[in-house]
Amino acid sequence: MDFTNTTLMQPFVGVFFQVVRFPPEERSFSVLEKHLKRLHAALDVMEGRLTRSMWLGGEAFTLADIAAGAPMFRYHDIGIERPERPALLAWYQRLTERGAFRANVMTSYDELRPS
Repeated sequence: MDFTNTTLMQPFVGVFFQVVRFPPEERSFSVLEKHLKRLHAALDVMEGRLTRSMWLGGEAFTLADIAAGAPMFRYHDIGIERPERPALLAWYQRLTERGAFRANVMTSYDELRPS
């Protein structure tokens, strides 16, 4: 969970704001690139971990998966290029099979887009 708070969320939120929250005229490609670089580094760490186990904490679903899984729906839904990370994608697909994930995470965020 510490990894999510200290390493994953800050660049994810930066990317999300640049791609979704800010109107196009307020977006900065250089800021987006900075956040994407840090986000990709964090996701590479997750990919490495997930090549060794089904879940982030090992072979059982844990709080680590809940915390890191929360931004993954939006990460996979927003219009950005995503490098191939097969273990991360398989993990995300396992998350989407969970009813609680679908009901509580895979929700509309249209109200967060600029009007």
